[in-house]
Amino acid sequence: MKQRKEKYKFVPGLNLYRKRDKTLNGGKPIYGKTVRELDAKIKLLHKEAEEKAAREEEEAEREKKPTFASYAAKWEMLYSPHVRPQTADDYHTAIENHILPTLGGMALAEITSDDVSEALLMVSHLSKSRLIAAGIDPKTVQYLAGHKSARTTMDLYAKVLYDRPEHLIPMVERAFEPQGGKTDAP
Repeated sequence: MKQRKEKYKFVPGLNLYRKRDKTLNGGKPIYGKTVRELDAKIKLLHKEAEEKAAREEEEAEREKKPTFASYAAKWEMLYSPHVRPQTADDYHTAIENHILPTLGGMALAEITSDDVSEALLMVSHLSKSRLIAAGIDPKTVQYLAGHKSARTTMDLYAKVLYDRPEHLIPMVERAFEPQGGKTDAP
């Protein structure tokens, strides 16, 4: 069986081959100096058209599957008017800094409980580190974290505090300040 070749028209005035295809190049004619060049241009236009169609299909699918970021934005818009401004700001900061980096680009329908646990782990870690930095005693933080020992709690969360010695100096100074005018000095 013979393979059917594309038929191109030679345009003598331009000294070029031409192909008209309503589906390619916006319906404009395609020109080439040789049949081989024109074939290459047509193949490239077909490839670009297929890639464009695939991108448009992916985008349409994404629009059908809303992301967590779009959900979070709508949630903030709906609930912010019903809470104090500081609370709304805290929600925004927590979502923006801790949840969106992990879940933001994921489709809502594809988010699993493991994904949520991973996102909240950082928030949880940060909050316990802040409790220790605020001077809450390790046993209280241990209880809140559900650890068996305060050592585990301190090993996990206190390193953030102790990795920044400039914050320790004021704490140590406060610990040795005389209270009520009394000093421990002899």
